[in-house]
Amino acid sequence: MQKKTHFAAVLAGLGVLAAGQVFAQGFIIDSVLFETDFATDQSANFTVSHQAAPADNQIDFSYDYSTFAQAASGFPTSIPQSPSTVAANTRALRMATNTGATGVVNAITATLNGVSQANMRITFDGWINYNGGAGGGTGSTEFITFGASANSALPAAPGSNYLTSVNPSFNGFYFTLAGEGGAAQDYRYYDGNGGAAVGNNGALANFGGDGSVDHNAAFFQSTFPSPAFETAGAPGKAWLTYELVILNGSVRLSITKPDNSEVVLCNWFIPNAGTTLTGLAPHFGTADVFASLAVPASDNFVLIDNVKVEAISAAASAGNWALYQ
Repeated sequence: MQKKTHFAAVLAGLGVLAAGQVFAQGFIIDSVLFETDFATDQSANFTVSHQAAPADNQIDFSYDYSTFAQAASGFPTSIPQSPSTVAANTRALRMATNTGATGVVNAITATLNGVSQANMRITFDGWINYNGGAGGGTGSTEFITFGASANSALPAAPGSNYLTSVNPSFNGFYFTLAGEGGAAQDYRYYDGNGGAAVGNNGALANFGGDGSVDHNAAFFQSTFPSPAFETAGAPGKAWLTYELVILNGSVRLSITKPDNSEVVLCNWFIPNAGTTLTGLAPHFGTADVFASLAVPASDNFVLIDNVKVEAISAAASAGNWALYQ
């Protein structure tokens, strides 16, 4: 006969336990800090920041994505319901950048208000849309950005080369993923303490366990295969459920794909020395590291849905399983 503790471990691995649960990754969910499906306008719960001209950015805190139709070529021509949605709801946070008549390097970030946490689990559904078909079209290379910030006035604004020492300032950390694999560094990680952000994903966040940064790398080709994904090796035009965990100064990033398989993109790693890891709040956004305009610009945006933020603590010992005996 199997013990209840084993059953709890199985449920923990599936991520279906309630508050107080112990996860296989070694943490306990203490409480839910924030949760929304964007069925109603959530603008009061976020602070929005811009890298350059705000007029070139767009944000809608309750966008009905069922009304969208792809203007240029590529699939899908419409957007399916996000995977974590439990009701008849097709609304999400929509963000777009560099949408003006003159191309500029720009970014927009929405940081959650009322959260100041060191240890937390952030989950959300994310969709990256881009113009054109496989590989994208003119000016299609843009990024989804997400992470944890200690200063909502600073947008997640990656430099064109993540290794440069002149990245825009940031206080906290963030990840960036290109939707269609159009950059030399499609998968990136940045962190900082208020000065110029440090970009060092090859040696630090270690995507795929081998520091991959380009969508042509074997890890990304197998994670995002075509035709399940329009561009092989890239996460665009598909709903992914992201799980970002910050625990005792370490970070872990995983995704759940449309086929319900889970992939760890970055296993537990420690951010660069000096990075601000206290007083953090979740943030979400999009960035364009190139001045070129997407054609048509209406096809380039990111969607964020079903955001859930939970306070967590470390599962100190096997004695925590006593909760389920």
